[in-house]
Amino acid sequence: MQALGHRPIVHLVVGLPGAGKTTLAKQLEAEGPALRLTPDEWQILLYGDANPEHLRDLVEGKLIEIGMRAAELGSNVVLDFGFWGVDERSSLRWIAEQVGVRLQPFCWAAWCSAACFLSSSRSMSLTWPISWSSCLPLSMPGWLKTK
Repeated sequence: MQALGHRPIVHLVVGLPGAGKTTLAKQLEAEGPALRLTPDEWQILLYGDANPEHLRDLVEGKLIEIGMRAAELGSNVVLDFGFWGVDERSSLRWIAEQVGVRLQPFCWAAWCSAACFLSSSRSMSLTWPISWSSCLPLSMPGWLKTK
């Protein structure tokens, strides 16, 4: 439980596939402490190799519901989803406002995500070194605003 008067933080981990979002999410989970929710892990647990894309929204929706409830009860939460769409981020901002929690977006620098994506698509053995300094909290005005 969080200290009285402390608003829990819901961390949004933003980035392209293969950029290291889950690695960052695990670090945030340990440092928080926080409840980490990663849809890929749940998809594998529930559906194995089948990974039905048509059920992904259902899994993500349920994880958001669980995460926001945990935050409402005082726990920090890490949502490790990607959050590429403005609509996704805007919806979460609205939900967080209703629940009374703070959102803290974290994003891999654009060049880093692109480099990792290109790297992994060429060869799984090819990697770019990534430092934690490449991952920064977003504080750009309007980032969470609606279109």
